[in-house]
Amino acid sequence: MKFKWAFRALLYRIFNYKIKAIYIGKPINIKGFQRIRLDNGVGIYPGSRLEVQKKMKLKIGENTRIGHLFFVDASSDVTIGANCTFSSNVFISTAIYDWENIRFNGFKNSEIASKPVIIGNNVFIGINSVIFPGVTIEDNVVVGANSIVNKDLKKETIFYNEVKSIFR
Repeated sequence: MKFKWAFRALLYRIFNYKIKAIYIGKPINIKGFQRIRLDNGVGIYPGSRLEVQKKMKLKIGENTRIGHLFFVDASSDVTIGANCTFSSNVFISTAIYDWENIRFNGFKNSEIASKPVIIGNNVFIGINSVIFPGVTIEDNVVVGANSIVNKDLKKETIFYNEVKSIFR
């Protein structure tokens, strides 16, 4: 059990032998590892969790760095461009509940839909950020800390959530 992460990293290197300089920290939880493509120079730091469902793909471009406790739920395709940086505790989701169905039938009988997430090149995602299903983030975008991205971001944008009110 201790060396599960090392075994997964070794298998990834064996099956993707052309890739050089990949860093995969320990521990890391990977589900659907044969559907993940990492380009040269990718760094995934400890505590990350990559879950790729059947028939879906996760592609991470070259020289991308993924911080601690990164979590991606790829119920649909997720594409991350080159030279991106993800701070700690970033969550990317592609799954959506059908709320109308849940309202009438409850969670147990509801179906989960999914929408792909596309992140362009040279993107920075700040700590504790969440990226919702169906979002496209174009090239050269900065997403500030504690942000919730639920709409597409055009290229060369700086995005952050502003606290509008304080509740006591």
